[in-house]
Amino acid sequence: MSYQLWPTEAVGVRNRFWQHLQWLEPLLSAHKSVPGCVVLSLCMLPFLLLFWGMHSWALFDSAAGQFYRRELLMPVQSLLTINILLLAGIAVLYWPRYRSEQSRPLLVLVTTCTLFFTLSGLTVLYGHKDAPLAIVQLGLLLLARGLFTTRQLLPALVIAALLVLGTEALVALGKLRYAPLLVEPIFTGGTLNWWWDIWVRVIYNIAVLLFSAMLFFLFWIMDRRQAQLEQLTRVDTLTGLLNRTTFMRQLEEEGRKQLRTQRPASVLMCDIDHFKQINDNHGHAAGDLVLQRFGELLRNATRHPVDVAGRFGGEEFVVLLPETDLPNARVVAERICEQLRDEHFEVDGKSFRVTVSIGLAEARDGNGERALRIADEHLYRAKHTGRDRVMSY
Repeated sequence: MSYQLWPTEAVGVRNRFWQHLQWLEPLLSAHKSVPGCVVLSLCMLPFLLLFWGMHSWALFDSAAGQFYRRELLMPVQSLLTINILLLAGIAVLYWPRYRSEQSRPLLVLVTTCTLFFTLSGLTVLYGHKDAPLAIVQLGLLLLARGLFTTRQLLPALVIAALLVLGTEALVALGKLRYAPLLVEPIFTGGTLNWWWDIWVRVIYNIAVLLFSAMLFFLFWIMDRRQAQLEQLTRVDTLTGLLNRTTFMRQLEEEGRKQLRTQRPASVLMCDIDHFKQINDNHGHAAGDLVLQRFGELLRNATRHPVDVAGRFGGEEFVVLLPETDLPNARVVAERICEQLRDEHFEVDGKSFRVTVSIGLAEARDGNGERALRIADEHLYRAKHTGRDRVMSY
């Protein structure tokens, strides 16, 4: 009895969910100025609005305002308002040009410096050891690095580092109090008072959730890229068939299987006739077209995923037919020849036809490489006895 980790319906929902997020993937690798600034602004504005709401509440409610130094709260709120309006303006103004390819280094500089300065400033004002803003900054750094290059982020990183390290040095020297916006630090060794019990939980939970989602999305992108790279190492990019190295591994694996089961297996070695003349007479684009179409023909003529087709090199192709004896393999080979013979190619108004020669061999005692050499010998005989034919002896 087999069990599915994911029910079919859940797999469908999961796949649709990731498909909806795929539009973000190119943004996190293309480093485009306009879309990067729009995404960064929209992602970080909710956090800044959250602090703006906290400060507004404290300004108009004495019970909440008692936790802040009011002589600093209004200037901080004014500066925060300006920065929020600036980032919101960037998002609104450049949203219609969301897919713009144009490089805007000044826009990147303003957006990143504003965000890093604002979040770093809030971290200093609330106390970087107590407030959960470090998680927000990590999320900002991760997202910004995905959207922009390190060189583009360098000014903002320098500003943030100088602000945090400079204030830390001033605090250590006794020139600046820790968490200067607050009457006393958030954590004083006892139970959190009602105000910080609310806001610390809200900020922490939102930051952790968004930061975790961002990490999972980035790792998903990395998994996709790794799968694509692995596919490139296994598959011939022109035809979509297995490349020579991967085919030989499959042939070796099938040989071990045949040695255990003593079931028949056959190998086809195919070579497109007069391929050099196709390139010379019709151009290399025509040659590529022929190779691509022959690759499709091999996939359609074989049993997927039982049979294995690969491009051996140039115009040579190989097919492995497990559980197939020589007479049945010959039927498959004849069908391949016939289908290619009936194929009509046209390039730049010129039409032409293509044929293929095929050599066959049956693998015995699990020795696939020997069968491949014999098939190659039969292919050689097919080429020298008129082409467009199948030879198995």
